[in-house]
Amino acid sequence: MLEKTLLPLSLKEPEQNLEHLAGFISHFGTKKVYLCHVVSRRSAGQMQEIEQKLEYHAGIFRSRDMDAEILIREGTIANAVCKLTGELDADYLSIPWKKKNVIKRAIFSSPDIDLLRICSFPTLIYRPPGYLDSGNKPGTIVYATDCKETDQKVLPYLNTVPFHAEKLYFLHVRARAPDPDTEKKRIEELTEKLDRLADQCRDNYPEVKPLIATGSVRSLIPRKSRTAGADLIVIGRNEKSSPMNKMLGSNAESLPHRTNTPILIIT
Repeated sequence: MLEKTLLPLSLKEPEQNLEHLAGFISHFGTKKVYLCHVVSRRSAGQMQEIEQKLEYHAGIFRSRDMDAEILIREGTIANAVCKLTGELDADYLSIPWKKKNVIKRAIFSSPDIDLLRICSFPTLIYRPPGYLDSGNKPGTIVYATDCKETDQKVLPYLNTVPFHAEKLYFLHVRARAPDPDTEKKRIEELTEKLDRLADQCRDNYPEVKPLIATGSVRSLIPRKSRTAGADLIVIGRNEKSSPMNKMLGSNAESLPHRTNTPILIIT
């Protein structure tokens, strides 16, 4: 399900980060990597330099037995990358993420943020954790579930992609009920739902656990994932976004700004 990925590069990415990314996605069963650079316009001298840099980076992925192809496109980055992902029938998009501080995010956009807003493909947001070696697999996965329709999109990935993780947590973050009786009833209902979801994945992971947290979704997903020792956060994105979500960004879009853990967004 994640055999082909498109990787847009600014060509400013540290080589070590790409080595980490190559090692990480090798555990997804990824066999084909398209390395893409988008330019506003082409010139002969510029093109040669870009091709050389892309070929050099492609060698990182080829060294891990992945087929790597380089591509150069013109236009705006977000639109060109989304269009190319569809044309190539890529299974997912990989974004080497660079966090922006709060002030810059409030004033400026960025190609990465624009991509998250308009992309309709599964997307891996990757920023290598400092403690991971380049070949390490995601040993612990946290799936942040809304216990709704996104589960039907995400579960096939959890059960089909060869993550080879040892632990899988089903995390649901919720608001507190208005009274103790309702709170108790809701927790019981959620526990049953999470147990049913966990049962669907127990054959593929040695350890599967449900987790329920009460409070802010955007704050608690990163915090609980960090406590669980997550090497990968998986989250589904609901295409039926509210007008407020479109203005402020969905929970899936907010996560990369709040955690250093790699995130796989399933749409």
